[in-house]
Amino acid sequence: MFGIEPVGVVRFLAQVSIAVVAATSFWQFVFFRQAAKAGDRREGFTDLAFALTPLLFIGFVVFVSAWGILGTFVFSPEAAAHEGVRLYLEADERAQYLRAVFEANVIPIALLAVVVLTNLFKRAKPGTEWYLAKPLALLQFLLASFIMISTYRTGDIDQEQIFFWLHNWHSVLTVGTVIVIDFLYVVTLSQDSLKRALYPFFPAMSAAIFIGLGIDFASNLLVFEQALMFTPRFFFSQTVVAILILNGALLAARINNVLIGLIRKEGILRLSPPAAKIIGISGSISIVSWLSITFVDFFELQLSYASLMLFYLGAIGVAWLSHQGVEKLRSLQQPTT
Repeated sequence: MFGIEPVGVVRFLAQVSIAVVAATSFWQFVFFRQAAKAGDRREGFTDLAFALTPLLFIGFVVFVSAWGILGTFVFSPEAAAHEGVRLYLEADERAQYLRAVFEANVIPIALLAVVVLTNLFKRAKPGTEWYLAKPLALLQFLLASFIMISTYRTGDIDQEQIFFWLHNWHSVLTVGTVIVIDFLYVVTLSQDSLKRALYPFFPAMSAAIFIGLGIDFASNLLVFEQALMFTPRFFFSQTVVAILILNGALLAARINNVLIGLIRKEGILRLSPPAAKIIGISGSISIVSWLSITFVDFFELQLSYASLMLFYLGAIGVAWLSHQGVEKLRSLQQPTT
């Protein structure tokens, strides 16, 4: 329906989930490094890193399920930059690299499975030390990154190959990091000790998202002339990217300042209801936008620009309502210090 095919849905889930695995691993590693030099916030950063373990495990399970059931990575993604620039692959090209891609990913995925399961079952309890935590997080990140950039090979290190590398990997800093931020924001709603470490670190995470967007823009320059197509999807992607930039420029910095301003020596101030709603709306716009421009990459959608925008706005509304529901449930828990 509307050009949405089951195999495309599974490939989309695989792309997003492996990006979540890589982003979660990356931020776990960063938090462990921060813990080593954070002084009185050391325990907070360590707990933040371990708090990401459930998201890591969920992302990995979704990825392995998608890859294993339908052989997602046997089919090369029809890579499309998030500005609507897209390269199509011919059937004979797929046949040429089918076996090589499969063989290249089996071992990394198996190794990643071992590392993720070790992280899950051997991790220390919150607030304690585990000497393998940081190197395992780094290894997870490197393995997930390798899987992401090895889904298509041209046979040469040329502009097209570099485009695919950059296009696939930038999702770690964009959609993956957006999901990590939203997850941590919800998880820490009732944990004041984690807010002390997380809120001042939000600006760095927001900057990483814009770096990821910059990487995607840069990759487009490599294939712009042969890949540009003026379709409803192109104009939809352009619009969503503009919304993302405006959302980040107008709201992200102010939201970060508001959250940082809640931190006091004597405790964490409560967020006002209006501010909470604005944060929920901004977060919903961000996560739906990145998921939307990733989603449309995998389909030949038979929808007009107006229809795409209607579904997009509806998805933002659903995301915001869901966010409000989760926040209310979390707020019922007694805050911990």
